[in-house]
Amino acid sequence: MLTLTKRALSAFAGAALLAGGLASPSAAETRELIFDVYIPARAPITSIGFVGFAKQVEELSGGSLKLTIPSAPMAPPPRIFDIVEDGVADLAVVPIIYRGDQITLPSITDIFGLAKTAQHASIALWRTHVKYFQAADQWGDLMPVTMFAHGDEQLFVKGRAVNTVSDMEGLKLVAPSTLHATRYEALDAVPVGAPMVKMFELVSGGVADGTVVPAGPAQIQGLLGVADNVTVIPGGFSRPAFAVIMNRDVFDSLTPEQQAAILEAGEEALSIKLSTIAQQESVVGMAEFEKAGAAIVEASAEMIEETRARLQYIEQDWLKKAEEAGIDGPAALAYYRSIIAELEAE
Repeated sequence: MLTLTKRALSAFAGAALLAGGLASPSAAETRELIFDVYIPARAPITSIGFVGFAKQVEELSGGSLKLTIPSAPMAPPPRIFDIVEDGVADLAVVPIIYRGDQITLPSITDIFGLAKTAQHASIALWRTHVKYFQAADQWGDLMPVTMFAHGDEQLFVKGRAVNTVSDMEGLKLVAPSTLHATRYEALDAVPVGAPMVKMFELVSGGVADGTVVPAGPAQIQGLLGVADNVTVIPGGFSRPAFAVIMNRDVFDSLTPEQQAAILEAGEEALSIKLSTIAQQESVVGMAEFEKAGAAIVEASAEMIEETRARLQYIEQDWLKKAEEAGIDGPAALAYYRSIIAELEAE
């Protein structure tokens, strides 16, 4: 069962309350910013998290800012960075992996076994960004309003139980990124390159056997009743990083009060809110798979250790990226781990 810190619970409650209506001034007094969100509106991280953030910015700015979320995504995930850089959208939610060749440091969350919850991973990510990563200046014309880690990514498979790493041999898994693909190959599975929004189509149609994804998105994207075997590793097989990004020129064009509203609603506070929702989505989603009759197995200690050994290359790759970015990778990783340990001890 998920255990949330008092701080996280408070943040989550605040986000929910802010989803209510707020008074706003006349259109002449309000500057509208377009906030592109590709995650479905029915997902709590959107309906509570991103909508709540938009309304909090409006409130904190005294109604001088209005963040409008379009009714449909303005671009597929791989192109979201481009539309914010080009000014088509002012802000957006992005999987950082789609700029993973340039923005390399947030992939610290991909290192296997670092954090048990999305909240801990997200708080550690943001604080490590502030202390170490932002000096590397990897974001160019963009700025991260916040960063957060998703819920635990677990293995969802149709028609095949996976109890050991050897059971993964030949398993065809939907891989939305190069990182997913290389991870699958390290575990002797076969990557099927496709965006995660295609998971239902590919798994139900037999093109893929399954994927590694948080339980909440697995449910929302239609794997409930399709994937009948779930293998669970504490903290997940992986934990990708996401960000809310903003066009830096647009941010610089705002008044100091408007900038302060975005930063107060964003940064670590928003990281906690979004990761709390993401973690809760995973808990609820896994309960739905159990209710639907999926066989859910906890990975054995042997499977966890073999997975850790096979995925050790991710940590080594990250340390190389940190060195290339000009930061002290071992110190940053030790700092990240120290925050996790501190949070787990609360």
